[in-house]
Amino acid sequence: MSKTRDNLYQRMHGFKAIKRGYKRAGQSEWYYVDPRYDDDERGEIDVANENSPNPRLNDILADDMQKNPQDYYIWRTKKDDRVRGKHAEREGEIFNWHVPPEGARIKTTIAPVVFTASGEVLLISKLV
Repeated sequence: MSKTRDNLYQRMHGFKAIKRGYKRAGQSEWYYVDPRYDDDERGEIDVANENSPNPRLNDILADDMQKNPQDYYIWRTKKDDRVRGKHAEREGEIFNWHVPPEGARIKTTIAPVVFTASGEVLLISKLV
């Protein structure tokens, strides 16, 4: 996916703040989109500035992982002495394809995320 499409995905799925083109009374200059609402009711979440965290992000991610597991992967490394420290720290963490962590490259294997009916994460296989 291109950087532009990733950037749009991040904004429309609550990962990046959006600056308002027009601000009404009572609205902040920056907001996040809660994608769980339809287009008529976008679920805008006002925040103080572009660096403010999305207060609903954990709930949004939990819902999105259930609906779109193909968009997520579990970070796996070779666990050898050549793995960089930052990469080793991410071992076992779940990431979204459209929001890659800094420095994601080589030596990392991808494991698809699969959920049970009770919401538990299962690891089925590893893709190299």
